[in-house]
Amino acid sequence: MVLRLGVALWRYWQTRSRDQEAFALLAPALGRPDAGADPGLFAAALVAAAWTVPAARHFAEQAVQAARPLGDDRLLISALTALCKAHYWAGELEAALPFGKR
Repeated sequence: MVLRLGVALWRYWQTRSRDQEAFALLAPALGRPDAGADPGLFAAALVAAAWTVPAARHFAEQAVQAARPLGDDRLLISALTALCKAHYWAGELEAALPFGKR
């Protein structure tokens, strides 16, 4: 339920610059043992976490790994974009470039 709420709210948090609020909700929920019960929801929640926290590269990497086997191109593109953004915000422009070109 919490992951579904986080996925529904991530664009709101992004446009309102409420990264701390988003991370406070998503991080504990993503760490729960049952978080991956719905692989699509789990991947989408990882994307949301990666977009809301500039230092959350690990969430973006997990999102890419979770999205690849699902066959959902839109979700995979969102995950790759989040990974590109995470590298960009970390000042790793050369590392970000391949994900931005995909």
